[in-house]
Amino acid sequence: MTVINTLQNLISTSQRKNLNFLLVGRTGVGKSSTVNSVLGRDIAEVGDYEATTMDVTSFHTKINDIPFTIFDTPGLCDDL
Repeated sequence: MTVINTLQNLISTSQRKNLNFLLVGRTGVGKSSTVNSVLGRDIAEVGDYEATTMDVTSFHTKINDIPFTIFDTPGLCDDL
């Protein structure tokens, strides 16, 4: 099987499934900004100087007919 055939099979299979992406990291590293960038619109609240994401938030969308969910999370272990 060629690389092209393998990729076509993966894409075909992916179109029937919902892909999930979990964004984790310290406060202020750009997790919510990444959500906005991937989705191409300002949908996740972002802040310049204070944390804005206090709970896990999910964003559902499709790109090229492939459904996926991005989970934006609060800062990771910031109290350590």
